[in-house]
Amino acid sequence: MHFLSAFLFAISANLDNLTIGVAYGIKRIKIEPESNLVIACITAIGTFLSMSLGSLFTEIISTETANLIGSSILVFVGGLFIAEFIWKEFIKDRVKVGSEEKLEKDKNWLKKSMEEGDKDGSGNIDMREAVTLAFALTVNNIGLGIAGSITGLSVFWTSVFTLLVSYMFISAGQRFGRGCLSRLFGKYATVVSGLIIFSMGIYEMFV
Repeated sequence: MHFLSAFLFAISANLDNLTIGVAYGIKRIKIEPESNLVIACITAIGTFLSMSLGSLFTEIISTETANLIGSSILVFVGGLFIAEFIWKEFIKDRVKVGSEEKLEKDKNWLKKSMEEGDKDGSGNIDMREAVTLAFALTVNNIGLGIAGSITGLSVFWTSVFTLLVSYMFISAGQRFGRGCLSRLFGKYATVVSGLIIFSMGIYEMFV
């Protein structure tokens, strides 16, 4: 089952890649297969390094304690994602907020990531731009990688799945971006990711 958990972890950690793919698809900015592969490789390497760092904690504390800490972090992060969705969809418009800086965090991050992508305005993502975009996506997943490793997920298989899922999600995202599914995904991406991470944390807590 840890094999399945590694796969689900890769999916939840790479939903940002699908979002980016959708956004670029809408804007008709093409990510070539070679550039997509570079992004996938860097994302996988980032996952491997962050999970390797998390593995160091398991050498300091007991396996049971490490698993509890890691799974608790996943539950907390997943819960935050779900709470964010509930806030934006059902509560935000009903309360008066003095500052909306935190509420716009995801939008600003997405916008910044896209600006770091097609810098030359060519309509295509070249290798240099792909590397910049890949680092933006990788940094966003460092915390999840550390937590996933502490729960006992396979560093190797999680990294492999991350490479494959990253590539497929960006490719699929670009296709979605040209169709009617883009708005639907954009609306529910956060809560889907949150539910996967939350459920995985609960599962790992009792396995």
